[in-house]
Amino acid sequence: VVDKLQPIIISPENPGDSIITPNLFARYFTFNKKSDTLDDNLSEATSHEYYVIQGSGKTIIKNKGRPIVITWNKGDVFTIPFTSDRVIHVAFEDKTMFFTVDDGPLIKFLNCKPKEYRFLPCHFKNDDMLKQIDKFNKQEGADKRNRNGILLSTKQMTSEKLNTITHTMWSLMNSIGPKTVQNPHRHNSIAIDLCTDVDEEASNEGKVYTLMGETLDENNQIINPTKIVWKKNCTFTTPPGWWHSHHNESDKPAWVFPVQDAGLHTYMRTLNIQFS
Repeated sequence: VVDKLQPIIISPENPGDSIITPNLFARYFTFNKKSDTLDDNLSEATSHEYYVIQGSGKTIIKNKGRPIVITWNKGDVFTIPFTSDRVIHVAFEDKTMFFTVDDGPLIKFLNCKPKEYRFLPCHFKNDDMLKQIDKFNKQEGADKRNRNGILLSTKQMTSEKLNTITHTMWSLMNSIGPKTVQNPHRHNSIAIDLCTDVDEEASNEGKVYTLMGETLDENNQIINPTKIVWKKNCTFTTPPGWWHSHHNESDKPAWVFPVQDAGLHTYMRTLNIQFS
């Protein structure tokens, strides 16, 4: 009998913390000082995704031709496929930090190794994403949507009708407005949710949170829910198939950045997303 997956929470205050799901591996990278460098091994997974929590810097992929350089800032997202080339991250500021997820556990389970890149590196700039979200959320009826944000994808992934950030992973830049409830929904992909911004006072008072559970009652409310209070830059998981709703009882917006193995589930036709 396979044990049921339960919610997990990790914090950047404990740099050794990580989340390992059947398909994904999530953790934090921290650079204590300006000009600190970090060598990253990208040869054991097919997809690597990064969210810049704070600071700025650059990532250099030293391929055999001209090196690829991604210069990133706070709030940016970038992806890199499998590569056997050397990859170096360089910080431009003290206390630079990013959050990273890859599909290494899936590759390990299959007992195989990536052979070639599956997609090209891609960089999503924070300013561009916020402009699109602002435009989207000003549309009529936006306040009644189940989620208010943008899916991150590329021309390659949309041409394959995946509409995901890589062929295995999916990400949404999602905001939840003041005094707002985003009603329950569920899917077979596991959600790894990074809380990118939440008011500290509201967080301390437990006013911004996610409820999750396996079943709904006749009023579409989650039965005996687990409550996860949002903490800035902390990460929590939602097990596959669990209903979950996001709640903001404060006067300020909050933001969450989920990464899921939904690219894989979309390809397999097993995502089965449902809304209450």
